[in-house]
Amino acid sequence: MSSVVRRSCRVPSLALCVLSACSFDTAGNGFPAGASVGDGGTSGADTEASEGGDEPAPAPGPDQGPDPSASSSPMTDGGGGPHASAGDEPDTDTGAPGGGGSEGSEDGSENGSGNGSAGDATSGGVDAPGCPAPMFELVWVDDGELVAPMQLVAADANDNPNVAASSVAESGEVTVALEFACPGEYALWGLVWDYEPGAWGDPDPDSFYFDVGGAESTWRYGCQTAGAASGLSWQRLAALAAQPCEASYIVLQVYEAGTVELTLRNRESGSGSQVAGIAAIVVGDDPDADPSTLYEPY
Repeated sequence: MSSVVRRSCRVPSLALCVLSACSFDTAGNGFPAGASVGDGGTSGADTEASEGGDEPAPAPGPDQGPDPSASSSPMTDGGGGPHASAGDEPDTDTGAPGGGGSEGSEDGSENGSGNGSAGDATSGGVDAPGCPAPMFELVWVDDGELVAPMQLVAADANDNPNVAASSVAESGEVTVALEFACPGEYALWGLVWDYEPGAWGDPDPDSFYFDVGGAESTWRYGCQTAGAASGLSWQRLAALAAQPCEASYIVLQVYEAGTVELTLRNRESGSGSQVAGIAAIVVGDDPDADPSTLYEPY
């Protein structure tokens, strides 16, 4: 059963909220061999901004921010009870999987799951059978639906894992289905490919548009990979508010059990190993969880 997607944080059955804005790091790193796709030509969107005197010059204008329907304030249901934690801080150790720093929402259990009580999360206040229940699951893009020119390419010589990537700016997408047995608040992580870690200027493809709940936002994950090695790393989904790296982690509020689709659309042009790529998505009710416990890329 597919749950109904809404754009407002007040209306069931699903909503997307962003936490308070923060600035990620922007340093760059090395160049090992990796995935390869065809040439994509020049970018049709924008040139990325960068920081530091040795990096490429910043773009002349601001980039597109998140959809205005996303809220930076705590989420509330019809009764005014808080659903999203506004106190989560960004993960500054960008070489490790993104942890939000939150000990859970006000409605969460003592272990900090942030899932909230089922009575607060459902639209009618009725507990779902067996809920709340812990959730920490991995979905491979191999199981998703691709729209060309997005294609699957091997991340290494062992053809494992496959990475969804496109070399054409503003073209190509992959959609994965996320299954939720219980209502609650969930964090999302992506296993991303970044050939040149850090938020350098053009050419350095390291971003996607993402859509979960009907509001497309920009995720410039290169702002989060500065401490990571070149290649694959786990990074928590964040919505870009302003260039170069002012962004906010997202919280997915699910109000009823069912299937939610997450779509990632290519944003920048690339060629060879210099492409933005995504290999997997992890969804969990604990923002401090470590996705590498489910899969360690290296």
